[in-house]
Amino acid sequence: MQLSNLQRLVGSVANNINQIARHANSTGEVPPEAAATIAHAKSVIIRIDRQLADMAGR
Repeated sequence: MQLSNLQRLVGSVANNINQIARHANSTGEVPPEAAATIAHAKSVIIRIDRQLADMAGR
């Protein structure tokens, strides 16, 4: 995976988390899909960490 792909993936994850936060801040409620979205974000971040470690030769 190229660095540009990783950057795009990070941006997508950040956008999803920001949407959840924006919704929660404006309504006072966490949307029902938040837990699944956060779990997916966590798995994506773990994949990115592994990919970066591989690229660094660790």
